[in-house]
Amino acid sequence: MYKIIFIAHGGCNIGMGHIIRSMSLAHEFRLHNYEVTFISRYET
Repeated sequence: MYKIIFIAHGGCNIGMGHIIRSMSLAHEFRLHNYEVTFISRYET
């Protein structure tokens, strides 16, 4: 199994655009059996 790590930051001050686009890509990777992990400087 391949592993993908996304590093994306978002929040009230900087917006959520990078997070939303990364989540869309992550969804497609998961459909093809990739293990996806997210890293952000902000807590969820």
